[in-house]
Amino acid sequence: AGASVSFALGAGGAVGEEARAPPSASTSEGPGHALRRRAWLAASVSGGLLLGGGAARPPAAQALYIPEGESFEGPPGAQALAANQKIVDLQALACWEELKCDGDEIRRYLGTVGTSSPLFGLEKRLKPLYGDNPELEDACDLDELGLLIQESDYLAYSSIFSMGSGGKDPKPIVADCKTVVDKLGKRLQSLAQAVQKLKS
Repeated sequence: AGASVSFALGAGGAVGEEARAPPSASTSEGPGHALRRRAWLAASVSGGLLLGGGAARPPAAQALYIPEGESFEGPPGAQALAANQKIVDLQALACWEELKCDGDEIRRYLGTVGTSSPLFGLEKRLKPLYGDNPELEDACDLDELGLLIQESDYLAYSSIFSMGSGGKDPKPIVADCKTVVDKLGKRLQSLAQAVQKLKS
């Protein structure tokens, strides 16, 4: 009776098509190896594909957690399924068609504005589930998942920042954000399918 059993009762691949394979996810390599792996993933997610490799982050681009409503309650597996559905809902917004999505609205879906989204604190919440079910890494790399959420948040925030700093057209940034959100959606879909198998 492990964590996966209690959950049952209670979203693979590289970021870029040409990205090199990341260091192994094995924890037996020691903390230095884990740091190098996360650095590789960060470089893959936020590389030149998205921002031309030279864009500087605005000073306030770090995630701003604004208390709003109640945070998700439920076991980690259920939160993973809910997070997948939340991104499906985000992708379905009509505003993407003309690249007019509001940055803060995107961030509310991502759980980086407010706490009611099931993506709020998702990476931390999933760590015990991954610990009990290491095969989940084959479906969705947990480090990459967290970095995709961060990058989506950064681009959503940057779309707001661009208008306030010289009136730049935010549409190219919103388009980049959609690209990363779509990657995030694929990872969460793979994770959701793997979690469903744990329940069966």
